[in-house]
Amino acid sequence: MVYKSQFPPYDLSGARRSVFEYVFSGQINGDKPAFIDGVNESRRITRNELRELSLSLAYGLRNTLTQRHGLSLRRGDVVLVFSPNSLEYPVMSSPPQAAAGIRVSPANAAYTPKELAFQYKDCTAKYVFVDPVLLPILLETFKIMGVSEADARRRIVLLAFSDRIDEKFRGWIKLDDLIGVDKAKVEKFDGEHVNTTLFLPYSSGTSGLPKGVEITHFNVNSLVTFSWAEEVYESDVVLAVLPFFHIYGLTQLVMVNVFRGATTIILPRFDLNNFCTAIQKFRVTFVYVVPPILIVLATHPLVDKFDFSSLRLFVSGAAPLSADTAARAQNRLRARGSNVTVYQGYGLTETSPTSHTMMTWAVETKGGSVGRLLPNLEARLVGEDDESDVQPGQSGELWIKGPTIMRGYWRNDKATKASVTPDGWFKTGDIAVLDEEGFYFIVDRKKELIKYKGFQGL
Repeated sequence: MVYKSQFPPYDLSGARRSVFEYVFSGQINGDKPAFIDGVNESRRITRNELRELSLSLAYGLRNTLTQRHGLSLRRGDVVLVFSPNSLEYPVMSSPPQAAAGIRVSPANAAYTPKELAFQYKDCTAKYVFVDPVLLPILLETFKIMGVSEADARRRIVLLAFSDRIDEKFRGWIKLDDLIGVDKAKVEKFDGEHVNTTLFLPYSSGTSGLPKGVEITHFNVNSLVTFSWAEEVYESDVVLAVLPFFHIYGLTQLVMVNVFRGATTIILPRFDLNNFCTAIQKFRVTFVYVVPPILIVLATHPLVDKFDFSSLRLFVSGAAPLSADTAARAQNRLRARGSNVTVYQGYGLTETSPTSHTMMTWAVETKGGSVGRLLPNLEARLVGEDDESDVQPGQSGELWIKGPTIMRGYWRNDKATKASVTPDGWFKTGDIAVLDEEGFYFIVDRKKELIKYKGFQGL
């Protein structure tokens, strides 16, 4: 049995263009800050500045970088980004969409040299944009691959503006060197070009080696369109502590927020004091979290020292959130003056990533649910043995179909065919139950959900 979303279908005809063109298409105040460094608030970028920086960097990627290093970038080429959250990360994630089809492969900032080497070789990256703090790991990566330091330097760009680069990095090419020469023209396209690969994140690799997941322009444009159903508004101030290197952070915290005009406060990693300070200082309204953060907020005494009255929503993802943990965190935060609602959503890298969202009005009665299917998506619940649909009310493997489903696994037809049926159904590997009101509950797992290795400190 095919279950359709209970949201009305959205018209996606306007989403059939490049992501860069689409996310900047809204009638949003361009002088409003788009991103603010949560540690150093003097470092900020407005929406208009982000657009101009992106176009300037796009030109630098296709021209200046080639002149400096001799490795040209063409349509379909891949650049790898190895960095924690930073103000520069959104700038780097936007220009490839304006630069004639360059693909971005974000790498986990917690990777070891061996893990990074696998992704670098597998995604066939021509260049690596690296935060200076991670440069030693990248150099060790090239060393174990047998690449000389001279050749490695030709492939590296420091992902940082000059104001936070130490003198010891003099001579390395940096972000500023690629900006200010000229601007690229916004690439406008429709038709089949919207189905070309834009982002190439790697799955968690719970079964075998990590796999590159091809996320297209249309996948991302569809997701940001559906953000209307996820209650993200222009007035929101969103705290970004989840990693941009994961598709969840890259789409929800960068693309959706730019599209909707929300202001995003960036923290490089989770630290409880910095997290609470940012919420109080910037009057944060919306936070995407993972369950361990909510457990800390529900129990740590430091929380009592801060004002959380601005908070409106905490949305949890990446792993199952128990109704008890959600309630304890919500009650603790409300005791600090907020009227916050805590709930969870659901998705995987392969679904770009969100496929289900909760509604604030249903939280009290649907504890433990991941919510309803997003607009334009369809679902099936399938038996584990014969892949036939289970009866209503029974549990089955959740299959999803719709415009946010990945193009496939990068250079891995075997894995793609094992996960996506010929008629487009993606097999999530998670066991779910659907109630009579259209709310889904994940009750078991055949494989891990999204993992966030960036949170070792929790």
